[in-house]
Amino acid sequence: MLPSSLDYTKYTQKELLEALESIDKDLYPENYERLVLALSKRNSLSESTVCLNESQLVTENSSQRSNVPCSLKRVITVVVFGLLGSIPVVAQAEPSKLSAEDFFLSVLIFLMAGFPLLHSFVCSWTLSRNGIVTRQKDNFSFTLAQLFYSYICSLFILFAIVRWP
Repeated sequence: MLPSSLDYTKYTQKELLEALESIDKDLYPENYERLVLALSKRNSLSESTVCLNESQLVTENSSQRSNVPCSLKRVITVVVFGLLGSIPVVAQAEPSKLSAEDFFLSVLIFLMAGFPLLHSFVCSWTLSRNGIVTRQKDNFSFTLAQLFYSYICSLFILFAIVRWP
C-alpha cells in the first residue's frame, strides 16, 4: 500500500511519468495532484531551459556576425583584383555579339554574385560551404569568398560591355 502523501520532488522525470501512468487518481487524489504539480514544474523548468538555450544560441550566432562594414580600401582592392582576374578571360573569348537572351543571363549571373558581394561589404559576413564566414573569425576564407564574387561580377560586366551590340 502506498503512503498517503509522497514527495515527488525527489523523483526523476522518468519515474514521474511512470507514476502518472500507474496512479489511481480516484483512490489517491492528493498524490495525483502533487504528481501533476511536480510534472508541470519539471516541464516548465525544462521549457524555460530550452528557451534559455535557444536565446543563448541566437545571441552567440548574432555575436559571430559583425555588422561593421568593410573599409573603402578593402572594397576597392577586392573589386580591382576581380577586374584584373577577369580581363584575360574576356579578352580570349570569341568576338561574337551577345543575344538578348545571353545578355539577360549575364545580368542574372551578375546579380547572383553581386548581391552576396555587396552584402559581404556591408555586413562583414557571408555564407560559405562550412556556414557563416566572418571577417573577424576567418579573414582568409572571407576574403576568398569576396574575391570569387568580385571575379564573377567583373567577368559578366565585362562580357556584357564588350559583347553587347
